[in-house]
Amino acid sequence: FEIGARGRIGQTTSWSAAVYRTTLDNDIEFIASNGAASNRGFFQNVGRTRRQGFELSGRSQLGPLAVTASYNNYTALYRPAWTENSAS
Repeated sequence: FEIGARGRIGQTTSWSAAVYRTTLDNDIEFIASNGAASNRGFFQNVGRTRRQGFELSGRSQLGPLAVTASYNNYTALYRPAWTENSAS
């Protein structure tokens, strides 16, 4: 699910906010097989993954200058746990 809202404060300021949560079945992750800087590896099924978080942003126009701020908090949880055989 995802739910959000956005709006304006006066003529020059806007804001937005959203909260989301999703559960993926049969998620696939890339597993590096030759050290931390390696682009060699394989893909492995890691089962169920829950991803959730929220986003906040605002923007204000101050004459010729626009000021924007954004924040995102994101969490991924692998369920059930899986073992990675890679050193990286």
